[in-house]
Amino acid sequence: MNTDPEQGARAVMGIVMILLAFLGTAIVGHASDLPMTVFGYALILFGTIYTFGLVRQHFDAVEAARRNTAMTTSPPAQAASPARAA
Repeated sequence: MNTDPEQGARAVMGIVMILLAFLGTAIVGHASDLPMTVFGYALILFGTIYTFGLVRQHFDAVEAARRNTAMTTSPPAQAASPARAA
């Protein structure tokens, strides 16, 4: 279970950005002039890029947690034994 306090905020922002991208598709579909079409495509692009950024942040955090867990649970490296004099 992930106890990242920002996880809920990222989920909400992801939903908002997906809705913003869908709003952009509706604007593009109903636009009758070039500026509204460009604005709709800009919303689609912004929402998509922002959402992919949130997904990347999530998987970066998961990988960092995995690496920290692997580093703390691995057995300590054994020191080389000094050469014994005969």
